[in-house]
Amino acid sequence: EYLSSVPRGEITNSAFLSLETLNTYFPETASTVKSSISAPSATKLNLDKVPTAAEKIKINKEVATLLYTTLLTDTGCFSNSKTNETALSWGAELIKFGAEHESIYRKAFLERPFKAIKIFGSALKDCILIKKGQVMWTCVNKDSMKKLNATSEDTEDIVDYMARTKDVRICVFFREDKNGTKVSLRANDDTDVSKIASLFGGGGHKKAAGINMSYPLEKAKDMILKKIQEELK
Repeated sequence: EYLSSVPRGEITNSAFLSLETLNTYFPETASTVKSSISAPSATKLNLDKVPTAAEKIKINKEVATLLYTTLLTDTGCFSNSKTNETALSWGAELIKFGAEHESIYRKAFLERPFKAIKIFGSALKDCILIKKGQVMWTCVNKDSMKKLNATSEDTEDIVDYMARTKDVRICVFFREDKNGTKVSLRANDDTDVSKIASLFGGGGHKKAAGINMSYPLEKAKDMILKKIQEELK
């Protein structure tokens, strides 16, 4: 079968389908899909070009799984600003082609190794509110990461979970590593955290941004939190 009613125009604001994303959750399927689309060297398909590409790509269960996995992760399980009518219609059609929503959702959003749960708990336990509860921040240092044998991937969801906190405007997560400090920012209101990130050489989107800083953890914390508090005056 082929995708018969491919929507014209953008699917999401950052419209990319990545074999690398699929490989994270379904490595065997990624291998199958790579050969199915006859593009061994390609790791990304631009969704803006899918109307043309769809004429050449057979949409079987494996390909549907690739497309749906990346669509689900790119839209935050259809919950962020990239979610629109077209994205939802794509999701529905890909399920028709065999993508299993429950399985993909569980692997992409729920399942985590034990060490990830441990570092997650450690970070949340140390969350601090400042600026009259408008800003929440926490951090994990190199020692904690080493003790739990945790990787950077194990910490990816921490700041998003923090952002669930009622009445908090900005959440900040600091992770110390051997090269400095990685900073993750999330906004729950109209504050543009990408502007804050850009001041320190980082980038991202209005509601989600990141910075790789060469400074040690304590200095990075002082610099970022000071700037955020200035921005919220």
